[in-house]
Order: sequence, then structure tokens, then C-alpha cells
Amino acid sequence: MIKTALITAAGRGLRLDRPGTPKSLVDVDGQPILFRLIRQLKSAGVENIVVVSGFESEKIEQKLFRHPHISKGVQVVENSQWSAGLASSVAAAEESILNFNEMDPFLLVMGDHVFDDELIVEAVSSKLEVGDGALFVTKNIEAIYDYESAVKVCHDKGVITKLGRGIDCANGVDMGVFILKPSIFKLLPVKENGKDALEWSEALQNIIESSNLLAVETSAVFDDIDTPSALVHCEMRLRKIRREAVVNRPVYPSNSESFTTFDYIIDTPVKTDIVVGRGFVKDPSKLQIIRDQSASSPIFVFTDETVAEIYGYDFRKKLVEFGYDVNLIVLPVGEESKSLTNYAYLVERVLRKGVDEQSVFISLGGGVVCNVCGFVASSIYRGLNLVHLPTTLMAQSDAAVSHKQGINGYQGKNLVGSYYSPQMVAIDVETLNTLPLRLVADGMAEVIKHAVGQDESYVDMLLSHNGDLRDLDFIEAAIRRNVQLKCELVLNDPKEHKDAMILQYGHTVGHPVEHLTGYSYYHGESVAVGMSVAARISHLMGGCSADLIELQDEINDKFKLPSRIPAYIKPDSILETMKYNKKFLSGGTRMALLQGVGKLWSVNGDYAIPVADKVLLEAVEASMEK
Repeated sequence: MIKTALITAAGRGLRLDRPGTPKSLVDVDGQPILFRLIRQLKSAGVENIVVVSGFESEKIEQKLFRHPHISKGVQVVENSQWSAGLASSVAAAEESILNFNEMDPFLLVMGDHVFDDELIVEAVSSKLEVGDGALFVTKNIEAIYDYESAVKVCHDKGVITKLGRGIDCANGVDMGVFILKPSIFKLLPVKENGKDALEWSEALQNIIESSNLLAVETSAVFDDIDTPSALVHCEMRLRKIRREAVVNRPVYPSNSESFTTFDYIIDTPVKTDIVVGRGFVKDPSKLQIIRDQSASSPIFVFTDETVAEIYGYDFRKKLVEFGYDVNLIVLPVGEESKSLTNYAYLVERVLRKGVDEQSVFISLGGGVVCNVCGFVASSIYRGLNLVHLPTTLMAQSDAAVSHKQGINGYQGKNLVGSYYSPQMVAIDVETLNTLPLRLVADGMAEVIKHAVGQDESYVDMLLSHNGDLRDLDFIEAAIRRNVQLKCELVLNDPKEHKDAMILQYGHTVGHPVEHLTGYSYYHGESVAVGMSVAARISHLMGGCSADLIELQDEINDKFKLPSRIPAYIKPDSILETMKYNKKFLSGGTRMALLQGVGKLWSVNGDYAIPVADKVLLEAVEASMEK
């Protein structure tokens, strides 16, 4: 069994999760890469560990030795010539390694790689019978995230003949785990200028030419954390392993002759008519809202106390004049109407009034009214006819143009709901004339979300607008573009797992902000804050440049929307509330993040990007009101 290990942790690498963070201290699986590797080596039986540091060496040493249970048995060697390359860092450890043992092999592991436990155990338990070294090589090439950038290996009968990124004879990939004899240091000469050591690839080629570098084949999986996307891919993989490890499930048979399986398929495309125009709320004769087959059925119009006075009572009166049996249900204004208690009351009220399978539920109001009416319609008789007549910009640009119906749970916003498509969404832009200016600005948040998330030309259109927010021509053009963009998204991704994840942009932090302000911040205002935080998170993770943060804050400010979290909210409270977001899994927070305007970040086809709590906390703290 190998008792000594050398970890190379000197390089800077790309900034991966927080500015100025050394690569080896980047968090993966809830802990710095270096700490994870040290724990694995100790658990496998390694007694002496040498860590070669370089970039931000003092920071690495300070953090390491603040944790005595990790740093025990660990020696840190600072390589002042770390920028010369990996071979320089290996050579810097010569004295320390020889002090432990001049004869026995030691383990060399890359400090920016993440390994499964099984690989470390296998490496520590291995013996080096011949040659000066051995390299662990994975034959599981399909599992390599970025194969083009990986160091490929050619080996024949267990002996490596060639290695490099551009070779065409590869039958394996360098995993960054070596078993080496101390004699390896003789093959790492310093170049003539006395400073620059050999490149690592040159050093390995020396070994190949002067001795045998053996190949130890394995199907184990590893990750080379060299780019932001590689970090995300690794985090996704480890979180998946952790979720699956919770249960000790049996190995199920792939098929069984004793079972018969049938395909029970009911989902077919459901078309919703979305109409954008003017004047039909005041004059319902301009647009057929209720289909003929529902003419004799009870009709339920949901509205709130404010909209009822402006439009609701007159709207019901005109429908009654047409001969319809119309029940007007007036909700209190605000998020309190979206409670589970109120939902139960409304269902019983509708059932007492009398309803049939052709009844129509019409929402006339903002997002709250749309959500409540939609969920009631989706759940009575397992789904009845639904029509949305949104009267706020928020509802016209988002909440009503949706097949998502929902109410709030005790732990947060929109935790209970259904996917249920309305028959029609009729957007009367004239209703915005009576909307308070703050609510017009509030609705612009969802307009901004689609623009920043999907269409750079749309962003240009918004930024170039210098008129009044009540300019109905401008607003109508924005609504039409929003509807078009949203229709394109949900056509192929109705459950928002892929491209339509952009609809969640700004909501992962926005919902906690809305909830923790006691809903004194409106939904759009909270989402605007959430978008700014999301831009900071993506920047911290290396997903985008600082330009996205500046753009997000600029466009928020232009349309009178906040970008900062109220000072009275505790950052830890936001992280705690985020656990009730539907994109949160047991492994941690996942978010819709952008790499630039119109560029939704995805890794291996997964658009829900895992975000470490430390990154979340740093972005939240940077977004607090001063």
C-alpha cells in the first residue's frame, strides 16, 4: 500500500466560482477540491501528504491549517516558480518526498481533478512492479466531458507509447493519477536558464523514452475541473450520485415475462388562442370569449376588489344582457388570495352555486386572479373551460400567457398548482390605462426577462425607448413580442426543463425576496432583483462577463425596477427559502443562468445549473442595499 502522496495545487487555472479563488479551493460537492482529495487519500490509507502550492499559496495554507483534522499529516511546499508549469511543481516536492522514503513509490494526483472514491482506493492499493511509473488511464471515453481538451494516451500491452491532446492513436485518457518512484525526479532537469522546468508533457515523454511508463486501465470516472462548464458538469454528476445513494435499491430486472406492460397515452397538443387587441373588456361584443357550447352553462368571472369597480361589474352586466348565467366572484387584492385556505373556500363556493362540464371560468384581473381562477378551473371536475382576460402588464406579459396555474403554500410562492391550458387568453391593452404606474413598471420585469434571456434586438428596442411607460403603442409592441417568444419556448418544452428554463430566470431568488418582504415588493420587482443576482452568480461562476451585470442593472433602472435586496432581509433567510423552489433538489440549488444576452447556460443538455451555497451567499451579499 502506498503511504505517501503528492498533490499539485499550484496553478491558477480559470476563475471558476469566485474571483481570486485558487483553483484547488474551488468548491465541488460542498467542499474545496483540495479538501475532498485529502480526505479521500487519508481514508484510503495514505499517511503523508505533500501539497505543492503556488498561486495564492498563503491563502491555501491558511485555509488548510484552519482545519486541523484535514491538515494533520499534510505538508505544504510553496513553489515560487509555479507559473513555469506542472513539472516545476513536481520537482519542487523532491526534498519532501525523499524525506519520507527514498525508495518506495508515491502517488501523484492532480489537485484540480475530482476523483471517485473507488479510483483513489485502487491507486493507493496498487504496486509498481517494473518501470519508474504508472499512469491511470480511463477506457470510459464516453464519460469524458471535454474529450477534445483531454490528454489522450496510446498504450500497447500495458505500456504507454505516446500521450498528448492532439494524438490520433488514443485508446485511453490520462486521469491525472500516477504511481511514481522517487527516481522520477532525475527526469525533471531544469532548463539552461536555471528557472524554467520542463513542461509536464516533456517530462512524461522523457519517462516514456528512458523507462517504462505503465498504463493502469480502469473504467472509473473523473473530472478535470478546468473550465466553468466542467465545474458545473462535475457538480451535476456528484449531486446525482449523492441523490441515488440515499436508498439501497435492489437491482431490478430489465424485463420479466411475468409482467405485461401497456402504453397508456393521453397527452395531445392543446391549442390556446392568444388574442392581443383593444377595447373588448369594456365592450365584450367585440370578441367572442365564451364558446357556443357553453352558452347555457354557469359562467364564473373571477376578479379582485379593485378591478371589479373599474371593469368587473360592468363586464358581468353586459354578459348577462347577452343571456349568460354569470356569477361574479370578487377576491381580496393581493397574494393573500392565493392561499390554500382561500382556494378551498372558492372551490366549495363554486360547487354550491352549481357547475357543469361546459362551464367557463374567466379571470379578469392581474396575475393573482389568473393564478387562482386557473387553479380552481383546473381542479373542479378535473378541469373545466378557462379563459384569461389579464388587466395588468405582469399578467399580459407572463402570468396569463401560460398553462401554469397555481397558488401559494405556507413555505413560499406557487408551491401548489397544475399544468392546465386555457381555451383563450385575450389581452386588452387598453386596460393598462387604469393601471398604477408602479404596476406598469412591475410588469416590465417579465418583458425584460424575455428580452435579456432570448433576444438581443428586443433588449435594444427596450433601451432605445425614451417615451412614457404608458405609451400603449410601445407596450403593445412589447406584449406581442413577449407572447411570440413565449409561444416559441413552450411549443417544444412545456415543462420548462430545457430552453424554456429561461422562464425561471430571476425567479429562484426573486420568489424568496417577494416572500420575505411580506409581498411589499411586487412579483416583477422581486424578479428584477432576482435577475441581477442571477447575473452576479453567473459571473462568479465564470459563465458570463461583468457586462451582463451592468446591462441587467441598467435596464432595471431604466424601467424603475430595483436591483438590490432590501437591507432588512438576512442573506441566510434567502438561502433557506430557496429550498422550497421547485428547481431545488436534495443536492442543492439549481438555477437558470445566462452566459450573455440570449444565451441560456446549459451543460450536457441540462439547463438547471447547480450553484454552491457559498457562491449564492456571495452574490446575495453583493446585491444587498447599502
